[in-house]
Amino acid sequence: MSKAVEVKDLYFTYLGSRRPSLRRISFALNEGETLLIVGPSGAGKSTLIMTLNSVIPSVVAGELKGSVKVFGKNPAEEGVAEMAKYVAYVFQDPESQIVAFTVEEEVAFGPENLLVPPSEIGERVSEALKVVELEAKRHAPTDFLSLGEKQRVAAAAAIAMKPRLLILDEPTSHLDPASARRFYRYIASLKEEATLIIVEHRIDYVHRLVDKVLYLEDGEAKFYGKPEELFSKINMEQLLDKGIWVPESFLIRSRLSRVDFATSLRKQGSEVGNKVRETAVDVESLHFRYDGGFGLVDVNFEACRGEVTCVVGPNGSGKTTLLKL
Repeated sequence: MSKAVEVKDLYFTYLGSRRPSLRRISFALNEGETLLIVGPSGAGKSTLIMTLNSVIPSVVAGELKGSVKVFGKNPAEEGVAEMAKYVAYVFQDPESQIVAFTVEEEVAFGPENLLVPPSEIGERVSEALKVVELEAKRHAPTDFLSLGEKQRVAAAAAIAMKPRLLILDEPTSHLDPASARRFYRYIASLKEEATLIIVEHRIDYVHRLVDKVLYLEDGEAKFYGKPEELFSKINMEQLLDKGIWVPESFLIRSRLSRVDFATSLRKQGSEVGNKVRETAVDVESLHFRYDGGFGLVDVNFEACRGEVTCVVGPNGSGKTTLLKL
């Protein structure tokens, strides 16, 4: 299988800085694979991906050492314009890259610059807007979009270029949880068409999509391998402390592994006989209807004094309605 990205012993120091922002970074990614890059703020994630499309050092000055190859090409030598034929990059701040007046014009801008035939550009725009669920906003002015919508437009503009390598830098940072999960479901459909590199701190949304994970900390690679291996080698509580969302399934497994169930059950068993559960809230067959439709349908639960009951569910599922009653 041919290599999409090969990075060997990479160092980079920003102009005017004495300390390298990247040190001893090495990894390889095959064509068709998806790489997740994670790490705390300031770890070097954005710096690393900017070396892959020649933004570093062509636009952002500094001293680069080591080897970077993308589809066998050296981005630093090829330049941004040449690498744009192969690599599309969605910035973390969508407003920094939107240049057109309408959504349609923005998504068409990249293919136009690649000299794609006009008849094909329209098809690409339609396909890309479908991926990000913005078909209804096709003719809307970009200035009137929310930040989350601008983020999706920026992603659509990159997708429309049909790159061999698609880089997404925190693409869901302005999306609500439901929209973020839908976004990644659509991104998964692109795996057959492109190699993907995703920078994302909310691992829970994307870990099933990726083939490899690169964990950066303080400019160095602390881990490179399969997602499931990351959580056996890196302390999950430390990841949480650094603002990285760990998948709940891995987190629960880790915490349960530290529980001494035998001792705990013996202790609880000795206390059960001395405790009487006193019901504080008892709900049976609760229904509630708004003018526009049902708010609650056949809700049943019991909450006892001294216990903590957590009510969870997606937006619009009836949590607030239940508590108001």
